[in-house]
Amino acid sequence: MRNVIYYNSKCSKSRTVLAILEEKNIDIEVFEYLKDPIDIQELSFIVEKMNYDWSVIIRSKEERFKELGLSLEDAKKPEEWVKILRDNPTLLERPIVAYNDNVGICRPTENIFAIINSKA
Repeated sequence: MRNVIYYNSKCSKSRTVLAILEEKNIDIEVFEYLKDPIDIQELSFIVEKMNYDWSVIIRSKEERFKELGLSLEDAKKPEEWVKILRDNPTLLERPIVAYNDNVGICRPTENIFAIINSKA
């Protein structure tokens, strides 16, 4: 997996995490997923690597979530959630960082230290 931050420039947490990475001189790709959505394979891998429950990576309080009539209790298969996130990237929790085979959500922003300091 490449070293990447899945980044939203309007998100203060994304900006803070990117600033930490830059301050530590960590070479990382900035992937603006709202401009260029994450492909289904990559998103599936991210979720699998994080080993999180789907409810953790979905922004269920977003208006779009309500517009789609979704609920975190929906009995959807993982591949269905991946497609929903691919088609509606504003629903993806942020920022997500992949570094040296570690992947995690940097919310709170201090989570970045566990990701960059961990041995995969």
